[in-house]
Amino acid sequence: MRVMLRAVGETSITAGLILMLFCAYLLWGTGAYTRSQQLLLQRQLAEKKAAAEAGRLDRIELGSALALLRIPKLGRDYEYAVVEGVGAEQLKKGPGHHPDTALPLALIHI
Repeated sequence: MRVMLRAVGETSITAGLILMLFCAYLLWGTGAYTRSQQLLLQRQLAEKKAAAEAGRLDRIELGSALALLRIPKLGRDYEYAVVEGVGAEQLKKGPGHHPDTALPLALIHI
């Protein structure tokens, strides 16, 4: 009985540590990836703004930056580049826009 309880206890502790590490990865690992992708997308959006001001408009491709989403009540730094597309690869980068729907109004003010 003692051996069985020890085995169950050790297995429970090991499983708990694995779950804790997985939760840490979900919180910080995926956040770091999204942050790096958002920096790239925001740079891409700035380049698109410069091209639009120069009169050169490009097609909007899946996975590219479409608009900047700002919600001031959540803080000054709360801004995310909206990505064209709603597939898993696009949504890893940030909030998505369904390609078959109307463009955001904020796109006019890029």
